[in-house]
Parts: sequence; structure tokens; C-alpha cells
Amino acid sequence: MDFFKANLYTYRVFDKVKCKYTSSYSNELSINECWSDKFNVFNGRELFVHVGLKPFCKYYSNPQKATETIVNFLNEKLRPVSFMSQSFTPTFRKSGVYSIEHSKAEIGLFAEQFRVMSQFRTSDPIHNVSYTTQRKDKFANIDYHDTFGEAGFYSSLYDRDAVIVNLLTGRFVSTYLHFLEEKYKVPYKRKNVIYSGVVYSASGIYSVEQKNHAEFYPVEFNRKKIYNLLLSKGAIVEKSIQGRVVLSMVSVKLMDEIIGNILTKNPYFLVSF
Repeated sequence: MDFFKANLYTYRVFDKVKCKYTSSYSNELSINECWSDKFNVFNGRELFVHVGLKPFCKYYSNPQKATETIVNFLNEKLRPVSFMSQSFTPTFRKSGVYSIEHSKAEIGLFAEQFRVMSQFRTSDPIHNVSYTTQRKDKFANIDYHDTFGEAGFYSSLYDRDAVIVNLLTGRFVSTYLHFLEEKYKVPYKRKNVIYSGVVYSASGIYSVEQKNHAEFYPVEFNRKKIYNLLLSKGAIVEKSIQGRVVLSMVSVKLMDEIIGNILTKNPYFLVSF
């Protein structure tokens, strides 16, 4: 265990080692250049999209235009049932106040731009998600106040077999990894904490007891190893430019089954280097 803990704190050194998926793409780029028809295999699915917006802002002049272009492009190409993106508000842990309509997304430029143009937003005051959908029922009967619970939103992504999309993120990004830690009960699992506060919604104001996680000690995912595993198993579809991944997609069910099988044998897989 001491050796493992020592390993946890070495990620800052290892993460500086350059590989094709460790730093974001800095040149200006159009969404068309990132596309490949091989992504058509995900047509008609539910997309959970993460975007590194900076290169697109250079190409499309500003964040709003870049976001609108990306969303319209992916909607046209894949005709998704739902288009989702995180609009996290982690400051709720301290402020205890969350407005579904007015609280700004606090992590990522694309997240805030998409929040403004999206139809709906979930009521989870920390790990909330903005979305447009053709099937509002897909977002019903979910416990939005137990973030990583069995009846929570991230659990529902497995049943719906959503698709995790990373577009110019520079690394593999997916909050579903936190749900996997909970689902497979890893020994270093984040401690569950109840955060009290109020939620402002269109129908009024209500008190909330939000079950979310805290960390026992700093833990980082070994994202390069996770990505390479999924790639080696044929789960990830990717497009590269000059040896650097610009777009990747993976089915949540495949990701869960592949990583879950590893976690039953090596519970430290997600975080060991």
C-alpha cells in the first residue's frame, strides 16, 4: 500500500511525458478537418460531448460561433437522440446555491457556451449536465441528487449506452470514470459526502441534500493508460492529425465492460502509473 500511495503522487511527473494524447491541439482547426466517416457507427445515439474550444475559436473567430458550428455539425452528421455536455458547478460545495437557469458552467469554455444554447439542464447542483434531446423521457426517473449512485444520472448512461466524445481535449475525459470507481467499489474510493443547499428552478426554490464525493487524498486518473486499453480492445474510434488525436468516441457500455473486468482483478487500475 505504501508503494501504491507513493505512485499516486508521481502522476505530476509522468503526466509531463509527451505522447499523442497528453496536450491539447493549439493550431487553428475546423470541425470538418476532425471528422471521419468511420464515426457514422455512432449515428442516432446519445452523445456526451467534451470539447477543447481554443483551436476552433481561432478558426471561427469567437467561442459562440465555434460552439454553434460544432454542435450543428455533429447534429447533422450523427443525428443524435440527445446531445449532452457537462456544465459543472463545483462551487456549490461551498456556496450551497445553484440556479438551473442562471448558474454558469465553471469548467471549460465550451461547457458555458453550450449551456446557454441548450434546451435543458439537470438539477444536480455540482455535476449537472446541459442537454438538448428528442426524448425528454430519457432524463426522467433519475435520482439527480445522488450523483454517482445506482439510480443516478451517470448510472443511466450505461442503460442508454451513451457515447463519450472527446474533441480536441488533449486527453481522455469522462466523468463516467468516477461512477466506475463507485460501481466497482475500488478500495481508494472517494468518500461520499452530503452537501446541503438550495436549488433555484423554474418552478421555485427548494432545499437539497446532494450526495457527491470527496477525496481521501489527491488521486488522478492515468488517462493515457485508460485510453490505450480501450483503444487496444477496439472500443475507441479515433481520428488523428499529424500523430495527435483530434476526435475520439467510445460506447459507455463497452468502456464499462472492459474497464470493469480489469477493476475486478486490479482495483487500482484507473489511478496507478
